[in-house]
Amino acid sequence: MLTGPRVHTFSNCFVSAPTGMDLGFLPEILEARGIGWEWAKASAPELANPYSAIRRADFFVGVLNGTRTDYRVIHETGAAAVLAKPVLLIMSPLRKLPVDLQRFTVAHVKLTDDRALRFHIDAFLSAPQRNVFEDRRPVLSSIPEPPSIPAGKRTQPATPESRLEQEVFDLIQQAGGSAVVQPDSNTPERYRPDLLVWLRSQDAELLDPAVIEVKGRVSRGTIRSIEERLLGFMGTSGVRTGLVITSEAVPERSQPAWPTIFWLDLQTFRELLRSSQLGPYLRESRNRAVHGAR
Repeated sequence: MLTGPRVHTFSNCFVSAPTGMDLGFLPEILEARGIGWEWAKASAPELANPYSAIRRADFFVGVLNGTRTDYRVIHETGAAAVLAKPVLLIMSPLRKLPVDLQRFTVAHVKLTDDRALRFHIDAFLSAPQRNVFEDRRPVLSSIPEPPSIPAGKRTQPATPESRLEQEVFDLIQQAGGSAVVQPDSNTPERYRPDLLVWLRSQDAELLDPAVIEVKGRVSRGTIRSIEERLLGFMGTSGVRTGLVITSEAVPERSQPAWPTIFWLDLQTFRELLRSSQLGPYLRESRNRAVHGAR
């Protein structure tokens, strides 16, 4: 049985949790093991770009509490994984684990349970660390497979609601992919994005599937709300990648808040699809966002 601190090389960590949340015994346990910690501060710039702090940390702790704030924690967890940081997720014993997080170390324990929390943290610090991207064991997923029902037996599918959506839909099919219009959502608002697409030939990990929102003119003031709705769908469905395709130039933005949501104008999207460069472009964009580059 683990009863005390173990020898390790960690000296600091980043904690992703709802702002102002009572972290229970977590700070005390970390400090007793000589580990400094920080989390996203209350000011807007630091909340929007925590990646520099995650990059500086030796490991990452994410706290999931079953609220909408889990979406931010999940995506900061993804940023930590991209940066090859060891990840420990802490959640209530009654909290269901999103399928795409099953590759990480998970402690089903309350922050107020001193003894159990110490056990899990010591076990995490003592265990060999691994890169989740090198773990290729199959993981069950709740994400639907591409449509494969014979045409004569299908129920009537939803159809694109605008010419712009239809054009994006057609581009997906021309690139050898498939799409579902307005896929169902389990979010409280019953938000339905415009398209759920499968583009395995472009990049199976990022785009099989991905969710797409199609917009005409977009103002800077609506960017955050669009991303939050996409993020909600991604968090409940397990889809890793979100795209916003605009008919006009993408609005000038500050540092992207979410490294797995990408904005492209229609012309750029078309050219990347036709040249089979969409996957490499998104990977490069994600890596630049995580590392704080523009």
